[in-house]
Amino acid sequence: MVLLEGSPGFATYGGIFRGSIGKFIDDFYAFLDVHIALVVEFYEVIRAIEQAQKMSFTNLWFECDFALVCVAFTDMTNVP
Repeated sequence: MVLLEGSPGFATYGGIFRGSIGKFIDDFYAFLDVHIALVVEFYEVIRAIEQAQKMSFTNLWFECDFALVCVAFTDMTNVP
Protein backbone atom coordinates (compact mmCIF):
# COMPACT_ATOMS: atom_id res chain seq x y z
CA MET A 1 0.00 0.00 0.00
CA VAL A 2 1.30 3.42 -0.94
CA LEU A 3 0.83 6.25 1.56
CA LEU A 4 1.08 9.83 0.37
CA GLU A 5 2.37 12.50 2.69
CA GLY A 6 0.76 15.88 3.07
CA SER A 7 -2.77 17.15 3.29
CA PRO A 8 -5.34 17.14 0.51
CA GLY A 9 -5.76 20.48 -1.15
CA PHE A 10 -7.38 22.33 -4.01
CA ALA A 11 -6.24 21.04 -7.37
CA THR A 12 -6.38 21.67 -11.08
CA TYR A 13 -5.47 19.36 -13.88
CA GLY A 14 -5.13 19.58 -17.61
CA GLY A 15 -3.68 18.09 -20.72
CA ILE A 16 -2.67 18.87 -24.27
CA PHE A 17 -3.40 16.87 -27.39
CA ARG A 18 -0.74 17.02 -30.09
CA GLY A 19 -0.48 15.24 -33.41
CA SER A 20 2.26 12.78 -34.36
CA ILE A 21 4.59 15.64 -35.39
CA GLY A 22 3.84 17.72 -32.30
CA LYS A 23 1.27 20.12 -33.74
CA PHE A 24 -1.27 21.42 -31.18
CA ILE A 25 -4.76 19.92 -31.62
CA ASP A 26 -6.73 20.57 -28.42
CA ASP A 27 -6.44 20.97 -24.66
CA PHE A 28 -8.51 20.56 -21.51
CA TYR A 29 -8.41 21.61 -17.88
CA ALA A 30 -10.56 21.46 -14.77
CA PHE A 31 -10.66 22.44 -11.10
CA LEU A 32 -11.25 19.89 -8.34
CA ASP A 33 -12.32 20.93 -4.86
CA VAL A 34 -10.21 18.90 -2.46
CA HIS A 35 -8.19 15.88 -3.57
CA ILE A 36 -4.80 14.29 -3.11
CA ALA A 37 -2.39 14.35 -6.04
CA LEU A 38 -2.77 10.65 -6.92
CA VAL A 39 -6.55 11.02 -7.27
CA VAL A 40 -6.09 14.10 -9.45
CA GLU A 41 -3.78 12.14 -11.76
CA PHE A 42 -6.48 9.47 -12.19
CA TYR A 43 -9.09 12.16 -12.99
CA GLU A 44 -6.72 13.65 -15.55
CA VAL A 45 -6.12 10.38 -17.40
CA ILE A 46 -9.81 9.48 -17.39
CA ARG A 47 -10.71 12.92 -18.77
CA ALA A 48 -8.01 12.62 -21.44
CA ILE A 49 -9.38 9.23 -22.54
CA GLU A 50 -12.92 10.62 -22.70
CA GLN A 51 -11.75 13.64 -24.71
CA ALA A 52 -9.69 11.48 -27.07
CA GLN A 53 -12.66 9.21 -27.66
CA LYS A 54 -14.82 12.21 -28.63
CA MET A 55 -12.15 13.20 -31.18
CA SER A 56 -11.93 9.58 -32.49
CA PHE A 57 -8.26 9.20 -31.54
CA THR A 58 -7.01 5.60 -31.54
CA ASN A 59 -3.46 6.07 -30.20
CA LEU A 60 -2.59 7.88 -26.95
CA TRP A 61 0.64 8.63 -25.12
CA PHE A 62 0.40 9.50 -21.42
CA GLU A 63 2.99 11.08 -19.21
CA CYS A 64 2.15 10.88 -15.49
CA ASP A 65 3.82 11.93 -12.27
CA PHE A 66 2.74 8.70 -10.56
CA ALA A 67 3.90 5.40 -12.08
CA LEU A 68 0.90 3.69 -10.45
CA VAL A 69 -1.46 5.70 -12.68
CA CYS A 70 0.33 4.65 -15.86
CA VAL A 71 0.46 1.02 -14.73
CA ALA A 72 -3.26 1.08 -13.87
CA PHE A 73 -4.16 1.98 -17.45
CA THR A 74 -1.64 -0.29 -19.19
CA ASP A 75 -1.82 -3.49 -17.12
CA MET A 76 -5.10 -3.96 -15.26
CA THR A 77 -3.77 -7.07 -13.46
CA ASN A 78 -1.32 -4.93 -11.40
CA VAL A 79 -3.90 -2.59 -9.88
CA PRO A 80 -4.32 -3.21 -6.14
